Amino acid sequence: MSDLELKKTAEKYACSRGLALADHLGSGTDGSVWKTKSNDTNDMTVVKAFQAQKNYRMELGCYQRLEFHNVWKVGRFAIPRMVDFSDEWLVIEMSIVTAPYLLDFGKTYLDFEPEHSPETWADFHQEQKEVWEDKYDEVQAVLSELRSMGIYYRDPRPGNIMF
Repeated sequence: MSDLELKKTAEKYACSRGLALADHLGSGTDGSVWKTKSNDTNDMTVVKAFQAQKNYRMELGCYQRLEFHNVWKVGRFAIPRMVDFSDEWLVIEMSIVTAPYLLDFGKTYLDFEPEHSPETWADFHQEQKEVWEDKYDEVQAVLSELRSMGIYYRDPRPGNIMF
């Protein structure tokens, strides 16, 4: 699905909820994200339109799991609250958070960790140490807390975890 198609989908969702798309915040392999503004109250939220059902389902499942556990912060990192969603349009609407934050649950796994060889895991952890340097232990603590809820976060990179 192209960015234009994702935008049209996000606009349909927004219109159905009395919202207007505002700033485009970014695009990635999972989809695209826009800030929205309520037509009635000027309240702001964010909508993410997904490329694929799989990533939409994973991210939706994570937000539902976090909501079930009443978790909106992991360590010092704020997590957006899910406001609404649409299975029809593969869109999730969420609150706006400011740094430090943890975003983007589209590549997560629920209730199981993907299998990889010991070498692959070793390479992954070495790469994470290089990326995060002195923040590595704090990032690992965040990932561990998510795992304790059955959320296996697979995209721990700057931009998704912002200090």
